[in-house]
Amino acid sequence: MIKDQPLPPGAHSEPGFWLETSNHRKWLMDQAMRQLEFFSASCRNGPGFFILGHDGSPLPGEPQELHTTTRLIHSYALGHLAGFRGAERIIDHGMAYLESHHKDRDHGGNPKATT
Repeated sequence: MIKDQPLPPGAHSEPGFWLETSNHRKWLMDQAMRQLEFFSASCRNGPGFFILGHDGSPLPGEPQELHTTTRLIHSYALGHLAGFRGAERIIDHGMAYLESHHKDRDHGGNPKATT
């Protein structure tokens, strides 16, 4: 096996099931915090979020779409619960963008409603 490549999990009933170890849980939390730190650069000074390049720099273009906005809000809400500092700013930024740019004002927020 290649060094640093994860081992297959094996049967859950086996002793030493590595997915349940404290080292693995710590690794997962470290990876989550790395991702939250990386995507913190997504916030625009104005409304919406940047799409980021592989190096973390904002790419030119329009603000992100609805599904990406909601994914960021959800991820940073989980990050807030996990203790990620600054998550509230990104959550609030995303919620404001949902209200200002994604809400269907013709139907009170519900695009399937009839008038």
